[in-house]
Amino acid sequence: MPRLQNPKCWVVCVFACFGLAACADFGARYPITSQVPPGQGMIRFADSSLANARQVRVSHLGAMEHVEYARFETDDAILEAVYDVALNVSLVLEYDYWMSRMTDTWNANRSQAKSWGPVQSVAAWHGKIAYQPYRLTSSGRDCAAFSSDWDYQPRDSRGRPSRVFFGYLCAKPGRQLTDQGVASLLGSVSFPTSPVEALVPVNGQRSTDRTALAAAKGAAGSSTGNAKFPFNFGTTYFDGGDNSRSP
Repeated sequence: MPRLQNPKCWVVCVFACFGLAACADFGARYPITSQVPPGQGMIRFADSSLANARQVRVSHLGAMEHVEYARFETDDAILEAVYDVALNVSLVLEYDYWMSRMTDTWNANRSQAKSWGPVQSVAAWHGKIAYQPYRLTSSGRDCAAFSSDWDYQPRDSRGRPSRVFFGYLCAKPGRQLTDQGVASLLGSVSFPTSPVEALVPVNGQRSTDRTALAAAKGAAGSSTGNAKFPFNFGTTYFDGGDNSRSP
């Protein structure tokens, strides 16, 4: 039997192989992008105005966060929203979108002039949701943008959240939104499904459903979707400092 000439080299090689295997396994597990059947996602609305809405849902599971895109459309209105959850207590979300900036990330609102109303808020399942009515001046459509962030990590020196929910709601042409209707709808939202219950493939089966990803991002010139999806807000933090990255 041939004798091993350099034991140190053998040890290094063994650890290198294990390291490569671990990296390969980790890389194979994320990201996972998939379609979610209507009614089975993390974003739930109890308001009757969306009871018969046509739904499109897309789940994106990364190494740091679980993001869901959801679109609800009726004959009267369309609502698009994103819910993003950091996957453990050592992670936060670098979410710094003020209302108008967030609104303009959506394909339906990008590059459109708007007239804004005052910021308001409504209590929901998890806490307060801020919302702000606006009108698309070119079409006269009534809309409202909304945003909420919560579950702040107390040890993060910048006080960033681990959960965010944001999006917009627009009436169809010729229809109207009322403040009461917007407040009722947003106040009925809940997020009862844990990220660990996501509808995703088994670990090790890296998967990106391109059709699902395109539905969430929207095609060029599309009036639905958000080209920034899945945003990649997730980042680690350290006490008294951080290594954050902008979205």
